[in-house]
Amino acid sequence: MRTDIRGPQSLGLGGQTPSSVPDLEQLASAAVPLGFLPSPEDYTGHYVQLASRANAPATTGIVVACDGGLDVLGLADLELQTPHRSRYSRSAP
Repeated sequence: MRTDIRGPQSLGLGGQTPSSVPDLEQLASAAVPLGFLPSPEDYTGHYVQLASRANAPATTGIVVACDGGLDVLGLADLELQTPHRSRYSRSAP
């Protein structure tokens, strides 16, 4: 996402931000299935709804996948080097 969060100072990346990556918008648009680079504001609707007593009074906890569609393609689990498995599966890894 487009943000000014900083990299780890201990690795010398304290001045690096995702927003400072050249052509970040173009790179993300090509790589993310939804075709755009989200901004922090694109995520707030979920949190506002879940925090609302009027809109989610019976909700006690939930995981909202905000990955731009990577999970649909099976790319969210690549770092695990395992076949794609739904995050909602009750089977052991």
